[in-house]
Amino acid sequence: MLRLTTDAPDKPLTLPIADTDIAREAAETRDLRHPLNLPKRGVTVIRVDTGVGTLNASVNTLHRSDRLVVTFTGARPPAKADAPNTRWPFFERRHWDVLFQAPILAISDPLSELDWNADSPRAGLYAGTFERDGVPAVLALIDKVCDELAVPRHRVVLYGACGGGTAALLVGARRAQGTGIIAVNPPLRPEKYRSTLVETACTAAGGDAAAWARMNHEQPWRANPLLALRDGFQAKHDVRVFVAQNIKDKTTINRHFPGLWRRFDLDPDGGVGPEGRVMAALYQAPEDATGHEPRDLSGPMVRMAYAFFDAPVVVTPRKRRAPAAKAGLGEDGDADLDADADADADSDADARADAVADDEADNDADFDAMADVAEASDDEAEAETGEADGDGFGDGADDAADERGDAGAAAPAPKKKRPVRGGMAFGNPEYRKKLKLKARKAEKAAQGAGNGGGAKKKKARG
Repeated sequence: MLRLTTDAPDKPLTLPIADTDIAREAAETRDLRHPLNLPKRGVTVIRVDTGVGTLNASVNTLHRSDRLVVTFTGARPPAKADAPNTRWPFFERRHWDVLFQAPILAISDPLSELDWNADSPRAGLYAGTFERDGVPAVLALIDKVCDELAVPRHRVVLYGACGGGTAALLVGARRAQGTGIIAVNPPLRPEKYRSTLVETACTAAGGDAAAWARMNHEQPWRANPLLALRDGFQAKHDVRVFVAQNIKDKTTINRHFPGLWRRFDLDPDGGVGPEGRVMAALYQAPEDATGHEPRDLSGPMVRMAYAFFDAPVVVTPRKRRAPAAKAGLGEDGDADLDADADADADSDADARADAVADDEADNDADFDAMADVAEASDDEAEAETGEADGDGFGDGADDAADERGDAGAAAPAPKKKRPVRGGMAFGNPEYRKKLKLKARKAEKAAQGAGNGGGAKKKKARG
């Protein structure tokens, strides 16, 4: 088990009040072919033509070090027609040098600066438009700022929370040089992204739902961080990933986090995967804390992540693997995860299927059964307390409820069975022990039913 815990009372950090802020766009556009002329000590906003796209960014050089931190924004609040600043650059933690102890490059998502004419939050994931991939421009700017600040290109850390964490994973997975990624409560599974946000982003990107589906099929690394990471690792990119997960955030702990620990063979309670490149740490915060980590955990989180990034990669034996995966046949029945990870694979289906069989071997059968029991437990809890806050980028469950409307109230539709989920209380060892016991009992009952009808049939014959 790996948990984030608060600092001692005598070690508090004085952090800025705001996680994000808006700034005016720079008056002139600079070119990557020429020096950026960044201040030796200060915070400045720049507009840069990278040759493959133009970006607005903020550079904080108040704390010099041999590391560069790059921050990514999540969903931007809905645009208001009467607000002149809704198209200004939007930056994530650009003043947080006291936390990161390094210069900060905060990049605004170009798609979020467009006039979307929408009432929903704007989250572009730095993916660009359907016609132009946005990540190459981001990668070019990162390298240029490293060179300007004399920071080695292999000493880069990307940070983001919620949708910003998703963006950090998508960008970092495609960077070959040494890159550490800190993602807090990131949505990880595209089919579970909130549909209203996806629809709005599709419009801004110059397409529709069909274009989104086509991109996910032909270029899955642009929106699926799990596939992007897998491809990056297979390409021998020097990437390390640190995910901080709030166990009270029902949206990501149940719908997205299981995809991470299954794909990279992590302990659901946190820890480092057998390949030594993915670490997860759990923490507990109020249920409405669906984005950034609590302030008192920021320091411990960054120090833990830095220590992980700086340490040598340690490869350990994998956990027990599913026989089907060993035979090159994929996973042993987890259709939802298989669809999440591989239904949108590229045209080289055979080669990709072999890679999936190697990278996606399921943990063990207990975890599958535990997740089924957790599903029922979570549904009971939701019946009592209501669904989690639906404002999160990764929340794809509230849309069906919205569509039912009044008709659903008059004649309630049957509750749709959700796919296998990780469970709200996976961080509790006693809870997991209880789930395992229930899973084993259920398995024995199923075996009994298959070997002669089970106890109920015998009782009925008596």
